[in-house]
Amino acid sequence: MKLSLKWLNDFVDVKDVKPEELAEKMTNAGFEVESIEYKSKGMERVFVGEILKLEKHPNADRLQVCSIDVGFEKVQILTAATNVFEGALIPVALDGADLPCGVLIKTSKMRGLESQGMLCSGQELKIDNSVYDGAEIDGIMILHEDYKLGTPIAEVLGLDDVVLDVTVLSNRPDCNSVLGLAREISVILNRELTLPALDYVESDRKCEDYIDVDINTDRCLRYMASVVTDLKICESPKYIKQRLNAVGIRSINNIVDITNYVLMEIGQPMHSFDYDKIDDKVIEIRNAKNNEKVLALNMEEYELDTKDTVIADSHKILAIAGVMGGFNSGINSMSKNLVFESATFVKGGVRATSRKLGLSSDSSNRYEKGVEPAFCEIGLKRALHLISSLGYGNICKGIVEETLIDIKPKRLSFDIKDITKLLAVEISNEEITNILERLDIKVNIENDSILNIEVPAVRNDIANISDIAEEIIRIYGFDKVQSTLLNTTSYCKRNKNLKLDNISLLKNKLVDCGFVELNTFTLSNLDYVKKLNLSNFNREEVIAISNPLNEDLKYMRTNLADSLLNVIQYNERHGNKNLQIFEI
Repeated sequence: MKLSLKWLNDFVDVKDVKPEELAEKMTNAGFEVESIEYKSKGMERVFVGEILKLEKHPNADRLQVCSIDVGFEKVQILTAATNVFEGALIPVALDGADLPCGVLIKTSKMRGLESQGMLCSGQELKIDNSVYDGAEIDGIMILHEDYKLGTPIAEVLGLDDVVLDVTVLSNRPDCNSVLGLAREISVILNRELTLPALDYVESDRKCEDYIDVDINTDRCLRYMASVVTDLKICESPKYIKQRLNAVGIRSINNIVDITNYVLMEIGQPMHSFDYDKIDDKVIEIRNAKNNEKVLALNMEEYELDTKDTVIADSHKILAIAGVMGGFNSGINSMSKNLVFESATFVKGGVRATSRKLGLSSDSSNRYEKGVEPAFCEIGLKRALHLISSLGYGNICKGIVEETLIDIKPKRLSFDIKDITKLLAVEISNEEITNILERLDIKVNIENDSILNIEVPAVRNDIANISDIAEEIIRIYGFDKVQSTLLNTTSYCKRNKNLKLDNISLLKNKLVDCGFVELNTFTLSNLDYVKKLNLSNFNREEVIAISNPLNEDLKYMRTNLADSLLNVIQYNERHGNKNLQIFEI
């Protein structure tokens, strides 16, 4: 999960926290930060400058002498660019700049005149038109807005941001979003959480008069739809484009960008249909028919079967559920009305369809990890808020919804002594209450001993005492738990296993003799196995993987010999012929 700190600041204030410090605190609380990316790297000495005067170089026909004001000083820079002019605002790299393209800028003399920096093109800043319109022109990048001289170019481009690459484990799908991680960070730092605005203005038209929803499969748990009329298709605001770019998503248009924005911010995949392309104004969620075909947004045709789920009208497929929309129902520049879809599909079904078709999208990746039904409404209302506040259309009154499950908080009760015993640390009732309530878990302690809690619908991962104990200790701090020695003698007597003891003994003996233990892939290539010429090898008994990563990892291995021989072959080819290896 890519987390933009500028985006994060909308929900919890971390401006005074160094990215490295925040990453360490998040990792200690169970969210490992794999990398920290400073988007402005290489632009620290690049500023907005204005060309005050432009003259030909007296000793070089192809060079021009530019007198430039960068706000805090005036410099002279020589350039061979032909598209610059007096009064132009341009990116100016000053002495000491180490540009993203790898060029180090130093003051130097060119044909007898001093040049104190360099004028930059988009190529030298390693940006394209998705970052700034005009970055891809052949020549110096001309800034077409009025910026204060001396403004860091990273700020102009929206690259004054830091992005954390956060590992979100499979049991926490609620944290696959900026808001989800913001909830956790607000608890970790003990700071206030600001929730996203969900309000919007509705027209007098009723949504139910425009569209109907019908779920006819158990693979869709919840489906919500809203209609927007008098649609305006245009370019997205700069802040939306910059935030999407920061997390690796290219801006398309305002409607597509809003669905992607909600996906990253709330964690709810969304899709938009051209309302006028929906036959009979009915959306049906059903299983596909055998050999049913659909032309997807990528202009590829896919053949489906009954194991796939689709969104359809009375005559055709509108989308492959949770994976990709259909080309014939997509929004384009001529669209006047749209239907927003916000749904929860069973993750196993989406995963199977995505892998079978070899078709992946940002939405399918989220559904494969799990999307809580409670986010459907939040995501849809957030999208409608953006439509309303940015003036992109008129929102019909109400939301059409069908659901197959109850969406309500979960109530659990535990003995506090059992929790502290499990944690092997004494934590006061007040501290337990404080931690859980900061995690949005309602708490009531009965008779100073029984912990009654109400878990929000977005936290389906909390189901038993171990889950609650984990929530408490990761916020309380693992570093506060004192180490205790295990009574190994009594443990071994209770858990005697002769086979494991013998394997351990054998491993130790081999290591003592200089051997290295290997753990090779359990998948292999059938050709490798055949080369062993085993008399008991039966080709028909070998199990093939239906979706292998490559041909060398296609079959379940039947022995360890081919794996070890491959290791020997690889090492010998790289000059390492002194091997002592084993695998159990």
